[in-house]
Amino acid sequence: MLNAASFAVPAACLLATRPGAPDPTSSRPRRELGKEIGEGLRFLLRDPYLLPLAAFTSTLSLGISSTDSLMIIFYVRTLGVTSSLTGVILGLMGTGGLFGAVISARLVRKYGSARGMLICRILLTFALLLPLTTRGIGLIFSVGWFVVTVGIISGNVISLSFRQARCPAQMPGGISASYYTMPYSSLALGTVLGGALGTLVGVRPALWVTCGIVASASVILFFSPIRRLTDLPKPAVLAEG
Repeated sequence: MLNAASFAVPAACLLATRPGAPDPTSSRPRRELGKEIGEGLRFLLRDPYLLPLAAFTSTLSLGISSTDSLMIIFYVRTLGVTSSLTGVILGLMGTGGLFGAVISARLVRKYGSARGMLICRILLTFALLLPLTTRGIGLIFSVGWFVVTVGIISGNVISLSFRQARCPAQMPGGISASYYTMPYSSLALGTVLGGALGTLVGVRPALWVTCGIVASASVILFFSPIRRLTDLPKPAVLAEG
């Protein structure tokens, strides 16, 4: 009920808002949505920096969603950890995102945006610690996923800023639509993959596969032109005509 009310309040505020000044962009000629997405997709496929970023993000999304689908089952059923302790562990893992958001700016200042992003992505290899987790003192291996969360969030802050700056002013919407289609599709596929692997080979062996996907996703970036850069390149400029 409270959750429903939280949506009702902003809805009421929007309904109560009076029309203001006309949108200055309303006089611009409208373009077909399909055409904008097509142009954005063609630009994305040709750009030497955005394309590997999109491929990396899609691969990482596949590994993250498939691992997440196995995580609770792994702790509760495979390890026999209580549901309350599992909640605490997963909550502590999530705090890595806060730490990652804090350190991203420092990494950029010290190493440059490109190198800072690659450093963040190296942290994803700690995903391979998760399948080693056992009961008792072996729960310490769960820290691997905390480090992964640090790498994901800190790297995402840098890469998102770059992607927004890299997009030509004429087509940010089309590029974003094309860019996010791949990782969002991977998220859905990853959930199915995690469940299928867990059923076929068992939860722990399935985690070795899914965490291996997370740990190896950064290989895409290290074999791209990004690895030769100190700072990510300036925004692209479309040729006129």
